[in-house]
Amino acid sequence: MDMGPGEVLGTTCQHYAFRQEGADWQVWIQRGVPASRSWSSRPRTDPARPQHTAVYLWNLAPSVNDAAFTFTPRAARARLSSADVGK
Repeated sequence: MDMGPGEVLGTTCQHYAFRQEGADWQVWIQRGVPASRSWSSRPRTDPARPQHTAVYLWNLAPSVNDAAFTFTPRAARARLSSADVGK
């Protein structure tokens, strides 16, 4: 069900609510950006009805360079072969 607009930490989001066998859940998706800002779920099978909620903060313009994705092993490490695994 489309619940209409809602706010998560001051950000306008579209709020959706879902019901499926055994659980109810909701998601808030930031308008104009395909990123969820919050998510909440509640099992319908547990009499205590616990609820789990998460709020997400996305960095949509991260500052990284190619070096961040380059693996450089430490000199003190030894290479293992597949024959060494499980010994």
